[in-house]
Amino acid sequence: LASEPEGLARELEDRVGEAFVRVLRLPPDTLPVLDALGERHRLGLVSNYYLPAPLRRSLDRFGISPRLGAAVVSGEVGWVKPRPEPFLEALRILGAEPEECIFVGDNLRADVGGAAALGMRTVHVREWLDGALPGDLDGGGDGVRPDRVVDRLADLPGAVSSLAGR
Repeated sequence: LASEPEGLARELEDRVGEAFVRVLRLPPDTLPVLDALGERHRLGLVSNYYLPAPLRRSLDRFGISPRLGAAVVSGEVGWVKPRPEPFLEALRILGAEPEECIFVGDNLRADVGGAAALGMRTVHVREWLDGALPGDLDGGGDGVRPDRVVDRLADLPGAVSSLAGR
């Protein structure tokens, strides 16, 4: 069995990361929605991406980082959603309790199911589900039910306000 050439794994990771950063596009309503939410709420992000550096570069590139009080990447905490660890790390950074939070996600099982299991209220955003796996659409058969569902990101501030009682 031949050994791996020195530095190959790192070079491959760097190339995948750079491709990730280059192909991402920010939908035009993203920053206005984050700004609207940020007027009344502290914002955090919990991502299941395995390469933290390119994800963080993308957040910086798009101007999202300064809008966030916490950004947790599974590749840094060693666990992926729906496990509680990524959510708990975001809560720790924000200084918040689960019952104070509303978690927004596009994956029923990982996002909605994981957050709800900790006692967070949840919103399922369905705008980007074209390439979703069947288990992501039905909660993996776990009967996951979000507190609110929105079809477009632009509808998120209203859904969050209704859950927050504002």
